[in-house]
Amino acid sequence: MREESTGWRDEAISLRHRHWGMNVPAVDVDFLLLEYDQGKPRAVIDYKKHTSPLWDEERANQSALGSLYDENAKQLPFFIVRYDSDDWRFWVYGRNDAARAWMQHLNCVDGQYLVEFHYVRFLYKIRGRDMPPLALFGNRVAQ
Repeated sequence: MREESTGWRDEAISLRHRHWGMNVPAVDVDFLLLEYDQGKPRAVIDYKKHTSPLWDEERANQSALGSLYDENAKQLPFFIVRYDSDDWRFWVYGRNDAARAWMQHLNCVDGQYLVEFHYVRFLYKIRGRDMPPLALFGNRVAQ
């Protein structure tokens, strides 16, 4: 496991877990969300700031997160989404077959850049829903 690099998480449990040995690996994620609809999981998204380092060394973590299934034994799409909160831009990366299928279905490529409006629409689409009129967002979603 890597060292705690940001210092904002509860470092005590992270340090303690490392003492338990290499045969009990755990996933250390930046900001993990389980996207769901009507109580059913629809996707797993690991959000990372656009300034965070790339994740090539995290293959085992990604494999574990990409191996989650729903109640029907259907693979949950797992995405890594890099974001820039200065102007709310998003880059979407499909990290398993289910996520890549969604991206292909939505005519997106790996690493697709989306402005906030299109990213919110993407979140609705993976739930099988149409995005409501922007008035619902109080004009807070940038187009």
